[in-house]
Amino acid sequence: MAATTEEGRLEFKHGHLAGQTGLAFAIGMGEAGEGHATTVVHLLTGGADCLACVRTSESSFKDAETEINDHEDAITCLAANRISVGVVPTTTTTTTKKNNLEKPGEDNKTKEDSGKGGMTDLFATGSEDGFVKLYSFPDAMFEANAARFELPVRCVDFAPDGRTLAAGGDDQGVRLVRCAVAEKRGGEEGERDVSCEVLRTLRTVGRSTKTVRFDPEGDYIAAVSSCGVLQVWNSKTGEQCLTKKQSAPKFDSSSPHCCHVSWHPEGIQLAVPGPSGEVAFLERLSWEEEFVLPSSADGEKEGHRAACTCVEISPNGLYAASAALDRRVVVWRLSDQKPIASRSADSVVCNLRWHPTDNALCLTDDEGSISTWEGPVASDMPHPAAVAAEEGEEEGAAAEGGREDSQGPSEGGLGGGAKRRKVSRLGKIAESDSEEEEGGEGGIAGATGPTPPAALAPSRRAQPCFQPGATPAGNSTRRFLAYNTAGCVSTLRGPDYNSVEVSFHDVSARNSRIPTLTDYFGFELGALGPSGTILASRARGAGKPSVVMYRPFESWAAGSEWTSTFPEGEEAKCVACGSSFAACATEGYLRVFSLAGSPVAVISLAGRCVALAASGSHLAVAYVEDDLAGQIRFQQYDVPSGSLVASGPMCLSRESELEWLGFSDDGVLASWDGETLRGYFPESFGGSWVPLFTASAARKAETEHHYVIGLDISAREVFCVITRSKAHFPQVYPRPIITTLPLLVPVVRNDAEDDNAAAMHQGLMFHRLDRQSNAVGITQADVEMDKTLLRLIQGCIRGDRLEAALSYASELNLQRSLQGALKLAVGSKKRNLGERISALLNNRESVVQAVNMEKENNANANIFSRKRVYGSTQ
Repeated sequence: MAATTEEGRLEFKHGHLAGQTGLAFAIGMGEAGEGHATTVVHLLTGGADCLACVRTSESSFKDAETEINDHEDAITCLAANRISVGVVPTTTTTTTKKNNLEKPGEDNKTKEDSGKGGMTDLFATGSEDGFVKLYSFPDAMFEANAARFELPVRCVDFAPDGRTLAAGGDDQGVRLVRCAVAEKRGGEEGERDVSCEVLRTLRTVGRSTKTVRFDPEGDYIAAVSSCGVLQVWNSKTGEQCLTKKQSAPKFDSSSPHCCHVSWHPEGIQLAVPGPSGEVAFLERLSWEEEFVLPSSADGEKEGHRAACTCVEISPNGLYAASAALDRRVVVWRLSDQKPIASRSADSVVCNLRWHPTDNALCLTDDEGSISTWEGPVASDMPHPAAVAAEEGEEEGAAAEGGREDSQGPSEGGLGGGAKRRKVSRLGKIAESDSEEEEGGEGGIAGATGPTPPAALAPSRRAQPCFQPGATPAGNSTRRFLAYNTAGCVSTLRGPDYNSVEVSFHDVSARNSRIPTLTDYFGFELGALGPSGTILASRARGAGKPSVVMYRPFESWAAGSEWTSTFPEGEEAKCVACGSSFAACATEGYLRVFSLAGSPVAVISLAGRCVALAASGSHLAVAYVEDDLAGQIRFQQYDVPSGSLVASGPMCLSRESELEWLGFSDDGVLASWDGETLRGYFPESFGGSWVPLFTASAARKAETEHHYVIGLDISAREVFCVITRSKAHFPQVYPRPIITTLPLLVPVVRNDAEDDNAAAMHQGLMFHRLDRQSNAVGITQADVEMDKTLLRLIQGCIRGDRLEAALSYASELNLQRSLQGALKLAVGSKKRNLGERISALLNNRESVVQAVNMEKENNANANIFSRKRVYGSTQ
């Protein structure tokens, strides 16, 4: 099965037409003579010629033993299952003595079959015709259509149980299909019926799903989209565990390159090909990056120089093979992340698989050709298909740090610096490191315990609903339900009931202390308004519906406190409180109440609510219109008039989520995503989000995080709590300290200007925003803006920058300010500038006269019309 030349190049033979090629190994039973059974390895391939081929090892997998031509369009993917058939021999007819591939004493060894080491009785093909078809193995007879898509299918994979299939493609979502196999009634012996049922559809990000892989224990599913987004779901519940953008290369949906990911045989790691040639290994459960196989850009000479197309971990987890757009295939040793062999090709390798039992790799390229690389691992190194326990006995170094029979693989298979783990048959990981056993950061409490929130990597998915100003419960009995510039609402969790307390930063603001509320409802949401507090609880099963309560600070009449119970199936998601109303968002509804408890409005939202905010008479709602796209939009209402003030998309920083939504002290809608604070100005360029504060400019240490609670644009201040722990939110005790930081629009100054001019530009920027937001009186804003402009004009005249001076003069609002600019030009003997400013002044005066004359004519016309009306009625 020679596949390499002396020059270190892979030798390919024709397999299919150019395009995406499916590749999978199938294992069947064979006869070894004298009644002994043996396993026979077959290679399944499919390509753009619409053919699916079953290839045997006798021809080095080059010649097809069986061809299937059932699809009407190109076959893009293949998968073969493994089912348990009891105890089977590990002897294979494809073993060879070349490069010491045949292990001594291997002929008589047996192993218990599981999903990873069982026999194949079904294989699936996916095609651009939208069908996923099932075939029996080894006779390759059509069994059933597992699924039908509207658009081309790009990837399929079987779960370890051999009866669950995952399929994805250009349609949105990955479908999980259950394949039931039963003996055919009334049929001949061996005949069976195969029926397929869609269990669920997992929501995906991006236009197309390029690859999908089950983990070896069947608990998780990983998929990569054409836009380079990696997603991981719990296969049992459908819950999304990870969404990570820019983790893989971006390939067009019709491209033959598919970003194939690979799981460690024990399920402890997920290998993901990177966009720059690297391969990242993510730890199971925490989904944090554990180590990376470096690219040439990272200093590894033998590393890839372009985006990776696929990665595959060897059957024993000691090695990994990767291919990239640089037309190279590299084999890595995972213990030290070093390359041990590499080969080049004439075309880009887009798919590869390790041989289940031999020291060999099978590969296909984007031309549809097939190659077998024999002996990618040197003969003096552990065999890639041998189990880790056998390698631990054979290798002296491995024996020193080896594992017991009941343990997972040794440290050599986990990468440098990785901790040893115990891996149960359920695939749950328990750290043996003493710090993590004692509950250190990132530790897993037990083999079957839940994953702590701190261990989860930050994800970028359709953002769930959150309450601005609230903090998560965590392990503490105290948490904030609301926290803003006025005060806070905190809750103390008790065994039978909770206690809700309202306090203010300025104690003198209230004549009396707000009494503590005994909470029997289990309030989890809260908002602090100018006159009272709104609280809400979630539904807690049958007989315990969601409840919303409003509690005023002061009341002149009895019964001012009120509650409202939502119908079964409707649950409060977010609350807000204004000067004359209280609001609550539920599934699809925005409910507005008066402060007396009467319903004012019920509005159907255009999507799922993300956050609510209120100030004065204004109410803002942020919502996700489409969970797949994840775009957050907003609507701002004036509640007393029942009018829509503004609406549109929200702006968020890359890889960030909305952390706070609120209003400034002067009534400007603002948002904070952990990196940038933005204000919405309806009069600025037709309605724009303007950056007012950036964390990167204010951060003094990498560990600092700004928990924003409010801002004042007219005073140019943002109010926040600075935290330096991984928990980016304040604790109830000790009471957090509010820090005031200056608002700074990220302007870029002219190189010819000094620091004083840059500061004046900041002031000018905020004066413009003041005029647009009407935060202060127009006349006052005009005066302040003109003062700054005149200072800038004076500096430009001194620096002989006359064009800039004229530009600033054209922005002056008041006529007397323009006259002052003219005096500065004349006094500095800048004749040309003075003439142009004089022209501006004359034009401004003529415009003012024309406007005044039009107003006078309109006033006279109104008087005459009124006289005619009066005369006609007499």
